Amino acid sequence: MPKPKAQAPANPKLQAAHHPPVSIVPGSVVAPVTAPNTAAKSGSAKDVAFVASIFIVIILIILAVLAFLLAKTGIVEVPFFSRFYKGPVPTRIIEADPIDPQDFQYILSDRLIKQIQTTAPPYKISISEEELSGALRSVIDTAFRDQGWEVENVQLAVLPESVEFWGEFKQGYLSADILIKMKPIVEDGGLRFETLGTRLGDYPVPSKLADQVAGLVFGRDLGTWLIEFEDIAFQKIDMQNGFLVISAAPQNQ
Repeated sequence: MPKPKAQAPANPKLQAAHHPPVSIVPGSVVAPVTAPNTAAKSGSAKDVAFVASIFIVIILIILAVLAFLLAKTGIVEVPFFSRFYKGPVPTRIIEADPIDPQDFQYILSDRLIKQIQTTAPPYKISISEEELSGALRSVIDTAFRDQGWEVENVQLAVLPESVEFWGEFKQGYLSADILIKMKPIVEDGGLRFETLGTRLGDYPVPSKLADQVAGLVFGRDLGTWLIEFEDIAFQKIDMQNGFLVISAAPQNQ
């Protein structure tokens, strides 16, 4: 019968490595060893990431709204958002060739002379919106604040309640699409226009800001424009659909 193998004596160094000695001071309390709270740290990091993502989303929404509002002015082209831009729409499109200012004055003078020869005062001159638009197109370049502006479209439509100015202007990457409703007023024998309402792009502009908006393109406020002729004095003006009917007299009368 084989003899059982004798077990090797335990190595005290290995035992010490696996079971380090614990010294207990009499009267002290041994606190239990607890593992680090990794779940709490993980939850806190998730909260920070969530708040940061919400903040980024809010910033992106604000930027998108600002880009949309800017695109609706029509002043600059904004990628994607400019597809929503429509621009101010005139009551009707007027086809007219430019008319030289001297030719325009001759037309009015000739009509006044014929009135004087055939009728009694007040003498009435009828001017079509095509003639007004043609005269405007020949002089609009001189009204710009900066000669770098280019005219793409400009016209004057005569409505029963107002005269409607519509223009599309461009300078480099800038654009200005403007629609202005005006009331013609006779002043000192000339003709001045009072602004009733303005649209820049898709936005209506308050009356107090209308002249400043027009000042972006033009050298003077529209309210200061005064149309005068050397030999004709305007006395009264009436608006019809497509025509201005002006009561006038020679300057020397």
